[in-house]
Amino acid sequence: MGSTGSGMSNFINKLTGMQENSDAKGLESCTRHVVAYPYNLDNKRFIFVDTPGWNSQYYSSSEMVMEIVSRWLKHRCEPRVQVAGIIYTHRITDGSISRTEQNCFQTFAKWCGGETARWVQLVTTMWGDLDTESEGQAMENTLNAIYWGTLLREGAGYRRFNNTQKGAWAIIRPLAEQQRDPLLRKRLMRHPSR
Repeated sequence: MGSTGSGMSNFINKLTGMQENSDAKGLESCTRHVVAYPYNLDNKRFIFVDTPGWNSQYYSSSEMVMEIVSRWLKHRCEPRVQVAGIIYTHRITDGSISRTEQNCFQTFAKWCGGETARWVQLVTTMWGDLDTESEGQAMENTLNAIYWGTLLREGAGYRRFNNTQKGAWAIIRPLAEQQRDPLLRKRLMRHPSR
């Protein structure tokens, strides 16, 4: 989950080795609906779920996107499928965080924070688009200290994504290896404003 253009679809493409959607260039949304991508690795079946971005041209709020995810889990995802975690992506190349992005993240943090925060990985993307790593470090520090601080203190993880398959799996593996808790799925199936 995350803002349009933050690299959600690219992250799944790197995990699965799938080709990038030719429409996924720039900051316009190419994901209109929740889309599931099954993948097998080491005798385990994973289902990666791509979602529309918060500020997509198709949906006017993060609550709408979260409602779509909730409905998908309730009606399309088999009850025996366990939710291993949530990846939240953010472009490190953004020089600041807009009011809309702040509001969307606050809604997200209410939806999956607290006792379910340990199944969340906050991920910065697009480090390769910076001229130097130090350009992103100020934004990284701001994200971790101010915007993401509460969720991190509640147990969420933070990682940089280096745009490789190995890097994507390094982010996924800790979630996949954790004990599953039905509370996460139950929380995600609930509308975020309730």
